[in-house]
Amino acid sequence: MTMNSPKVFIAAFCFVSLILIALLSLTPNPKSNQIHGVVLNQTLTQSLDGHRRFINIITSDDEELLIQADPKVDCPKGSNVTVKQESGLIGGIDSYQLVKCLPTQ
Repeated sequence: MTMNSPKVFIAAFCFVSLILIALLSLTPNPKSNQIHGVVLNQTLTQSLDGHRRFINIITSDDEELLIQADPKVDCPKGSNVTVKQESGLIGGIDSYQLVKCLPTQ
């Protein structure tokens, strides 16, 4: 039998798909935690595909982060923010997402 037969190809494809699904179900979910910080500044940029807002924060651990946020969110300097940090499965790459912004009065 060779791979020229459609039945062999389909059987091999199904077998590899099942192995891939099994491996993906065994991998742990990405870890996530929340980070609190203060806004240092924010930048709203315009590009061909729309607006983007970048917020530069300093965390309670004195780490500076530049995260992308929804362009409609206005988070002025000095605001308290909560950021969700997720650790990726591949290469330990972290991603950050703005959860909430509480402007100071």
